[in-house]
Amino acid sequence: MKILPLVAVLAWFGVLSNAAADDTSIIPAGAVAEIVSDGGYKFTEGPALAPDGSIYFTDIPNNNIHRYDPETGETTLFTGDSGGANGLMFIGGYLYACAGKNRSVDIYTGGPKPDTPWQIDAPPATHQITHYGENRLNSPNDLAFSTDAIYFTDPRYGNRDGLELPSEAVFALTDSGVQEQYAVTRVVDNLVRPNGIGISPDFKTLYVADNGDKKIWAYPILEPGQVGEGWVLNDLGDYEKGPDGMTVDHLGRIYTTIYNEGVLILSPEGERLGFIETGPQTTNCVFGADGKTLYVTAEKSLKRVVLNTGK
Repeated sequence: MKILPLVAVLAWFGVLSNAAADDTSIIPAGAVAEIVSDGGYKFTEGPALAPDGSIYFTDIPNNNIHRYDPETGETTLFTGDSGGANGLMFIGGYLYACAGKNRSVDIYTGGPKPDTPWQIDAPPATHQITHYGENRLNSPNDLAFSTDAIYFTDPRYGNRDGLELPSEAVFALTDSGVQEQYAVTRVVDNLVRPNGIGISPDFKTLYVADNGDKKIWAYPILEPGQVGEGWVLNDLGDYEKGPDGMTVDHLGRIYTTIYNEGVLILSPEGERLGFIETGPQTTNCVFGADGKTLYVTAEKSLKRVVLNTGK
């Protein structure tokens, strides 16, 4: 599949608190993270902003991908056969899903339909990336995209039988020059268990959350599918659990989830700016279409909180 041009896609309550930092105005006083979708899910993950403004998210044990509509408040089932989908992302009208159980990155094609709201085509996925060279991927977890490249993390949690790769790494998908095929390149190989992943707004820096070593790493993007030597942006060793999924706002601030605790906000330089307590099983986050409503998968639900991002 050809790489597409970059497109603009950009109960329980959590108590929010500001960390000691120069800028604590991101989190409004008295703001709370409210549950917007709680449908008997077992483990929510992978929130992704769709071009129509809806939020897709996964329920891994139930093998489901759901769609939440902020306009109506309704949640509908997109597929009940997701291959254990975890992280999701919309890129150029396609839905990319890290299908951990399938050990693949699955692609659902689609786009605008005449006289109907925007929607992607019905499952199943039309394309799958399953191998690096001759070896099967470990268990793709999360993904991010830059100009002319898509990056994804490939750790392995739980049962480690059948592993074919020597490490848990970060890979890039780039244009192979062959119609409907990607070139798969390993770009980061120095982490214990890469999980969350994000890209700076200028597309010059790749961020990776190492859940195994409790660190956020930053890597300069040299060209599509190639990064330079990385550095530790922030050491999260003071937290009980490691970092999970992340997102980046329009000013380059990184919002990284800390499993079982909440969302830590970092400046592009790695300074801690604030913390959003969202409760157990906090796994991932994404901004809605307005650029200020943060959607968080936590406590077997989908939550949201409105922040002062400058949008």
